[in-house]
Amino acid sequence: MTKTDALVDDGHVHITARGEGTGRSARDLIADMDSAGVRRAAVVTPSTLGWDNTLTFDAVAEHPTRFVPIARVDLRAADGLDTLREVVRDGAVGVRITTFGESDLGWLLEERMTESARVLAANSIVAEFHCEPEQLQAVGRFASAHPGVPVLIDHLGRPVAGGNGRVGEQAFLNLAQLPNVFAKSPDLGFFSTVGYPYSDIAPFIATAIDQFGADRIMWSSDWPQTQDEGEYRLSLDGMLAALARRTDHERNAVLSGTFTRLFGAAQSNG
Repeated sequence: MTKTDALVDDGHVHITARGEGTGRSARDLIADMDSAGVRRAAVVTPSTLGWDNTLTFDAVAEHPTRFVPIARVDLRAADGLDTLREVVRDGAVGVRITTFGESDLGWLLEERMTESARVLAANSIVAEFHCEPEQLQAVGRFASAHPGVPVLIDHLGRPVAGGNGRVGEQAFLNLAQLPNVFAKSPDLGFFSTVGYPYSDIAPFIATAIDQFGADRIMWSSDWPQTQDEGEYRLSLDGMLAALARRTDHERNAVLSGTFTRLFGAAQSNG
């Protein structure tokens, strides 16, 4: 296993069960984090739970020094704006917007989203997009229209293993010109076709860091999906391997600095 003395925060995990030992609960996650030397994690409500953020907020309430919450809100619903304000009051540091399967993302520029963007910007809440590569241009238009909103792209825009110049990859890299756009690293085990240490994904990670700057990229595991691909630690080891030739500043930014910049400093233990 690769060793690191750097602080490490995980930008993307899901908690989908309460029972310890299920491999899906907060306590299971903390055990994996402790074994890998990971300090904090951003808990993202997954699409499989619909719009119910209960497990996410309960996990954060139980372990406030280890987790921060990313909620899902149906921003197109009649009560979407009220729900957004509610999750912000409850402590959400981000809102995940999933657009898979949608052919028209014009709603991202409608007045209702403009109102939501005002709430996000006023509270420094991240708009996190889980989207298809073909939708990245529309997400870019949202980011351009609302420069005060931090926009976070999941999985580096979902790259193709070994790719560095395909249409999807280039659409993602084009977003680097927008200073309010950030990105999470991909689920290495899921997107790689060669397995650990995921050498077919590493070149695109390097390109993303070169284009965006390390201060706008963060490591993310996608736990518990990682358990289907090997030990949780392998995701971190794979990222450490990809960062092996980067500067200390770049490594620290990807492993923790960008997380802290977007989601806040660690709370004190007590």
